Amino acid sequence: QAIPDAAANEAIRRLARILVPINHTLQPRFGHDPASAMPALPSLAVATRWASLSAEWHGFALTQIRRGENKLLAALRQAQREVRLVLPH
Repeated sequence: QAIPDAAANEAIRRLARILVPINHTLQPRFGHDPASAMPALPSLAVATRWASLSAEWHGFALTQIRRGENKLLAALRQAQREVRLVLPH
């Protein structure tokens, strides 16, 4: 069973509002990120620098990684709910 075009477009718009910020921003919705290149999944990017961090920064980095993980998982759960709303039952 096909999804009506209007419903599909609305679902895509809602999904983009959830998923695009996860891959392109560090700041909350109305925050301002610098106009510079952003790594993929910026809230988890500190994990890619783990080996270069001194031991005293590991605790801070772990906290940032956990927050990034929570942000990502929450967005994925929300996206999954949005998809379920639009799929035919």
